[in-house]
Amino acid sequence: MPTIFKYFNLRITMNPRGNEHNPPHVHAYYKDDLAIIDIKSGEITKGYIPNDQYQIARRFIEENRETLLTLWEEDPQDFDRF
Repeated sequence: MPTIFKYFNLRITMNPRGNEHNPPHVHAYYKDDLAIIDIKSGEITKGYIPNDQYQIARRFIEENRETLLTLWEEDPQDFDRF
C-alpha cells in the first residue's frame, strides 16, 4: 500500500484500486497501532491510534478529502499527488 502522508511516526496509506472494497478509507499506522479511517466522515471505523495522531490524520483527511476521494476511484499511479 503506498504511503500518501507521513508525519514523524504517523504513516497514512491507501490501497490502490480501493474502490474494490468500499467505503473509501485510509490506513493510519502509528508505531504498533493501526486504525482504519473513513474518508467521508473522518471517523475511525476499525482499530486504534492515539488521539494526538488521530487528530493529525483527521486534519490531513479533511484538508485533502476531495483529492482522496478522487484517488479512491483512480489508478494507483496517480498517488504521486502527495
